[in-house]
Amino acid sequence: MNDSNRREFMLQSGLLLGGMALWSVNARGQEPITAAHSVNTAIYAAHMVALAKGFMEQQGLSMHLIEAKGGSNVRRILAAGQVGYALGDSGHPLQLTNRGKKSKMLMATDNRCSYANIIVRKELHDKGITDVTKLAQHKRDDGGK
Repeated sequence: MNDSNRREFMLQSGLLLGGMALWSVNARGQEPITAAHSVNTAIYAAHMVALAKGFMEQQGLSMHLIEAKGGSNVRRILAAGQVGYALGDSGHPLQLTNRGKKSKMLMATDNRCSYANIIVRKELHDKGITDVTKLAQHKRDDGGK
């Protein structure tokens, strides 16, 4: 699969997953969905076009999209509760959770395959945790896996 096909697949998959998440919230009669992304660039074009063309409204979804003017602003307004969803890279939920703001990643718009990455802390890498097998065999300091 070449880079162009991979990007197309990721974009369409992201739209599908995002649409399903948005539909499930609105289908229960909740208030309009608020979402933010960092800047208006091509990686966010699909949902901007869908919003502009009225595709979401045709499906009974009400969505407000905010351009946050930077990734750190996306994290800040998500953590403050000003938006319910943030579109961005896989680092955002990690940084928020590190700062005591629980967050979950549904799917990241990233130039890495975020759902197939395993991120290991430096001290674990230094202990030799360099692949999935070693991670599975690793015991924590408290004896747990």
